Amino acid sequence: MLKNLFSILFEVDTRALGIYRILLGWLCFWDIFRRWDFINIFYTDFGIKTQFAKSSSFSIFNYLGNDATLVYIVFIIGILFSIFLMIGFKTKFSHFIITIIIISIHVSVTKVGNSGDMFMNCILIWTLFLPLGKSISIDSLILSLKNHKENNLDELNDRTHGINKPTQIHSLAYFAMLFQISAIYFFTALDKHGHDWMYGKAFYKMLQLDGFITTIGHSIRDYITYPISKFFTFSTLYLEYSVPFLLFIPFYNYIFRLILALSLTIFHLSIRLTMNVGLFSQIMITTFPLLLNKKIFEKIKKYVQSKHSQNRFILFYDSDCGFCHYTVRIIKRLDIYNLISFDHGHSKNNIKPKNFDNLSEKTAMLYEVNSNKLWIRHQAFGKIITLLPLGKLISWIFFIPYFSELFGKIYDQIAINRTKISIFFGLPACNLPNINEPFNVKITKNTTKFINIKKEFKSLVKILSPIILLIMLSSAVNSALIENPGVQS
Repeated sequence: MLKNLFSILFEVDTRALGIYRILLGWLCFWDIFRRWDFINIFYTDFGIKTQFAKSSSFSIFNYLGNDATLVYIVFIIGILFSIFLMIGFKTKFSHFIITIIIISIHVSVTKVGNSGDMFMNCILIWTLFLPLGKSISIDSLILSLKNHKENNLDELNDRTHGINKPTQIHSLAYFAMLFQISAIYFFTALDKHGHDWMYGKAFYKMLQLDGFITTIGHSIRDYITYPISKFFTFSTLYLEYSVPFLLFIPFYNYIFRLILALSLTIFHLSIRLTMNVGLFSQIMITTFPLLLNKKIFEKIKKYVQSKHSQNRFILFYDSDCGFCHYTVRIIKRLDIYNLISFDHGHSKNNIKPKNFDNLSEKTAMLYEVNSNKLWIRHQAFGKIITLLPLGKLISWIFFIPYFSELFGKIYDQIAINRTKISIFFGLPACNLPNINEPFNVKITKNTTKFINIKKEFKSLVKILSPIILLIMLSSAVNSALIENPGVQS
């Protein structure tokens, strides 16, 4: 029971962190990009910025100033690093840079911000202590390719090695995020004690706010009767009060958190469709992947594998080409559902598509054994993308007219020049490298010193992180109790 409670409070799946990171990167990108047309008005000395007293809160603009050129450069850097965060490239550093920039932008002119901006600042800082790049990232892909170098078909088709498997992380920062989410909903519900909330009129009154209402909200408000308003008003209160209970309930927690994530997503999408409240709804929805348990991911994996249980896909490729082999190694790592096996056509496996000998020198081939279907050239990669998570959202572009022809020409050029590409990237152009061949690296005194400093720094961070988190968490609890009027009443 104690172990189960510990897992509920502190354990998070690295895949959940990966999905959260992608959404967070997109959120940061959009938050900066949507302000682009208003930079001169709100953030530089050309606009109304000079009318406000200098903020005492941290902001890089307090040190750099508000020169228009510098502000534009900061915004461009923010956009660039939000993309890096999204794809998981140099994740921790990108996260740190974008946190500084986003917070600086938010506190620079607080009069145009809202509570969503404040929550975004909080989640950027809390999750800075979490390993967001451990799964579904460029960083994890590079690390896996570096640590596990498959040199033959057996190693390529071995799914127990060569891949950074998702793991469960135990962190105080994750508990802080759960507290932050539960506190927002619970104290918001606690503060909703006015006449409109007590008698179920709040939903109706909300749709009368002409300054915030959207076109959809305007079109439906004439149909909102008192019983409908009462239902949605009380549903909001009950949902918000239930958040801490559903987050921390000790049994069937993964189911309750999934229900909570879906319910809150629908709730915030409804708000976004009817009211203009900045990025508040998007910011809240961004955090919900953190509520997904490893059991949910395993069930999804089993469902996809069972759906494709009758399909057996074999990818035939040119193993003499270093670039081709490297590409196949990447595909193996992206194929998280283990739907594809690999072959070069010279193995003991006698299963081959028709015209294999004629096609093998010209193109990679994806062969589905049971249906006897064959995809070649760019369409083989289009089909491979289809088999990846959410791949169907983009794979269709490989098969539509005109685009398909364009991708075909690109593929042909790469195929013709694959030897040159292999040499350019320092990959073997004829045969795969010998696994037994020694690889000598010169280690200098400076290199050793740098490695030791790096290790010492990591050790220091491990010691200081929980202390910093405890201080911030104590401050957050204290702030929540003091600043919410509902607590006093």
